[in-house]
Amino acid sequence: ELGERDNMRRETEIAGVIVAALAFPAIEKFAPGSFDHHNIELILTLLAALCLMRMHEKPRAGAIAGLALGAATATAAESAPMLAAGLLIAGLLWLVRPKDYAPGLAWFGSGLAFSSLISFFVLVSPADWGRPVCDAMSTPFLGLGLIGGGIAVALGLAPESLTSTFARRVGASAVLSGIGGVSLALLFPECRGGGYAALNADMETLWMSQISETRSLFSLVGDNIALACATGGAALAGLVAAGLYLWRRWKKPEGWIVFGFLLAAWAILAWQIRGATFATTLAIPFGAWAIARARRNYQIKTSALRLVVFAGVAASSAAAAWASAGQVLQNQIMPRKTMVSFKTRSEDAKDCTSPAAFAPLNSLPAGVVLNQFSLGADVLLWTKHSVLAGPYHRDVTGTMTAINALRSSSQQAREIIAGSVADYVLVCPALSETMFYAHHATAGVVPEATLSMKLAEDEPPDWLKAVPLKDTPLKLYRVKR
Repeated sequence: ELGERDNMRRETEIAGVIVAALAFPAIEKFAPGSFDHHNIELILTLLAALCLMRMHEKPRAGAIAGLALGAATATAAESAPMLAAGLLIAGLLWLVRPKDYAPGLAWFGSGLAFSSLISFFVLVSPADWGRPVCDAMSTPFLGLGLIGGGIAVALGLAPESLTSTFARRVGASAVLSGIGGVSLALLFPECRGGGYAALNADMETLWMSQISETRSLFSLVGDNIALACATGGAALAGLVAAGLYLWRRWKKPEGWIVFGFLLAAWAILAWQIRGATFATTLAIPFGAWAIARARRNYQIKTSALRLVVFAGVAASSAAAAWASAGQVLQNQIMPRKTMVSFKTRSEDAKDCTSPAAFAPLNSLPAGVVLNQFSLGADVLLWTKHSVLAGPYHRDVTGTMTAINALRSSSQQAREIIAGSVADYVLVCPALSETMFYAHHATAGVVPEATLSMKLAEDEPPDWLKAVPLKDTPLKLYRVKR
């Protein structure tokens, strides 16, 4: 659609396919057989952006945009910023051109409210209707959809006497949005801190800091430039391409609509690199347009400079190229010895989570495992055992029990584990968790004395009995009670 505005529809379609195929932070979510909430969210967000672009000509397209964003948020709470962006974009379109966008805004609000209502009744058990959950479809998200959608409908259907001037429209939208925001804050105070509001301080310090996708983009630049380039490079190129597009067509709303979603995705990316999937995806349309434009400029007048520009634009729009460039840069700035050690540890850590590593555990009686949390999902998937810890932010009690045991002295850990239901202790020394717990030992305990380091050095305390395992980097111990 962006290319259509410059009579380059076919060229941008082809370029878009190629750029998307190389957009690894996004395209990997569409691997065959992948049941991943991200791919649903991405398609619905793109659908919403497309329908908002068409809302002027077809006001009912606004309803599809609202339905899509409501369904995306019901699929995963991390789409809430995209929903907020859609509401803001639709509202700004109405604010600037009320006659053109008032009908579409009303349809948008109707679609959002309807989608939120249906999703709530389909996904939430009646027993949980009164339970304010902040990380999944629940009453707070129903409230967001109904209040946000209701405000959009009210503004879109407001009489002309209340919206005849820009100042009146600003006042009406500010009053209604203020009332809506205050209502949500008062009705659901437990969700003011977002989806991770349930986490305590220790969980944030000792667990979330180990989750790579929750790191900010700028924090990566200092110690992992390769990952920073892979996650943010194509998204940055998309911002530049968007600027060029808007400079040429700043009076037309289509580019601003897609740019609004891209900015929202970039805000998420800057905060947590999990936003790379959204930012990379929403950068694809602008990257495809920039490639088609550079190619046309070269065809109009061939020159070495224009060929270099075309090649540069094409490469910068592909996330794969940024990933390769980042790796080369990382190799240049990091000492060779350190780089070799890093690659070796990375390969060893991968062995810890291979399916074959867990096969020996199935020959043992089923029990509850106290484990490094990054092993939790694989234990559940590949064995008959249960786990205390896993990469799930709702599992505060079990995960903190495991973390506190591993970062404590052997005697302290014994008391913690004795108070749990654990039958086994499972670790893999190659995982970064091993050193993390040693470096975050409980007060008065030196790193070498933590249970984490003792097990890594094959020095288990006498209350743990080593269980022999073959052909696996995992170490398993039976708890003596």
